[in-house]
Amino acid sequence: MVTDYKKISENHEKRYGWDKKSRRIYKQLYSEKTHFIYELIQNAEDSKSQCLELRLYEKGLLVWNDGNRFCEEDVRKICSLYSSNKDLTQIGSFGIGFKAVYNYTDCPEICSGTERFLIDDLIKPKGIPKSDMDSKVVELVENGKTVFRLPFKEGLPEEDINQLGKRLRELNMQTLLFLRNLKKVHWSDERKKQNGAYHSTRRSHDIIKNAEEVELTDSLNGNNQTTETFLVFRKEICPPKDVINQLLQQEEYDEDKQRIERSAEKLQPIEVAFKIQDERIIEMDSCVLFAYLPTQMKTNLRFLIQARYQTTPARDNISINSPWNEWLMKETAEFLPDVLDQLKEGGLLTP
Repeated sequence: MVTDYKKISENHEKRYGWDKKSRRIYKQLYSEKTHFIYELIQNAEDSKSQCLELRLYEKGLLVWNDGNRFCEEDVRKICSLYSSNKDLTQIGSFGIGFKAVYNYTDCPEICSGTERFLIDDLIKPKGIPKSDMDSKVVELVENGKTVFRLPFKEGLPEEDINQLGKRLRELNMQTLLFLRNLKKVHWSDERKKQNGAYHSTRRSHDIIKNAEEVELTDSLNGNNQTTETFLVFRKEICPPKDVINQLLQQEEYDEDKQRIERSAEKLQPIEVAFKIQDERIIEMDSCVLFAYLPTQMKTNLRFLIQARYQTTPARDNISINSPWNEWLMKETAEFLPDVLDQLKEGGLLTP
C-alpha cells in the first residue's frame, strides 16, 4: 500500500502549521552544525544496520545504510516535531533529532523500500517520482538500502562544507564502541579525493566471564591509522517502579507517558569500558559520558561508562535532575565493585 504523503502533510499542517516559532527553534537546537552526522549514525543503529556509508560532494551529502526499510509510521515520525514511537531512551527515534540536517539542507530526501519522499518545511512529506530520482539513489534503493540525500542549501558557505568534511575525518572511532548493530562507518570526500572507515569487532574475553573485547580501527585512504582495544563489562537491570512513577508524574502528555511505560517493560543496559594495551589496562584522559554515543558531559574518570540516559533535545548532553538518570548512575556505581573483582580474577587489576 502506497503511503498518502498528501494526507500526512495536511494533518501535520493542521497540527504544527501555526507553530512557526517552534520550527525556527528546532533548527537552532544544535551547538554544532555537523551534529546531524550522529543522528544518522543513531538511526542506522536503531534500524539494525551493520554498515553506514556517507559520501560528501560539492553540492550535497549522500548517506545510506543496510538496515530496516521505512514504513508509513517512519514517514510520519520523521516529519513530526514532537512525537516518537520509540521507548524512553532509544537513541535513533525520528522527529527532533533529524531536524539537525536543516543546518545544511532545505529539502532532505529519503528513499527506502517503497517510500520515496522529500520533506518540505520540516513537516510536509512529498512523493518523489522515480523519474526525478538520482540514478545512484535508484540503484541503492533497488539493492535494499535506505538512502538519505541532502542537497545543500543555495549559498551554503564553503566553510560549512569544509566543516562537514572535517567531521567525517575526525568522527572518532569510539563512536562505535557501545553500538550493538553498527559495525562499520565508511566515508568519502569526493571533493578532496579522500576516504576512510571506522570499524568495530567484538568477541568474548578469553579469561574474564561476562566481558567483551572490542577492537576499534580507523583507516584513511585504505591505510589503517589507529587501533584501540577496550574491555567492556555489561549488565542489564529492570527499572524500579518508583522511578517509573516519578517520571509518569512529571509528564503531561499521554504520548510521553506511553513511552515511559514502554521503557518500564525493558531491561536497561549499563556498561563500563577500560582501554587495554599489551594485556594491561591503561588510563584514559578527557573521558565523557556515553548515552550509546558520546555526550559532552565530562566524567573526570579514567575509563568510560555508558547507559541509556535521558538526553537533552540535541542529544549532546544528559538531562539534569532526572530520576531515570540518577537511578542509572547509582546502578553503575554499584556495578563497579563487581567489575573490579572480575578484573582482579583476570589478573588485570594492577596498582
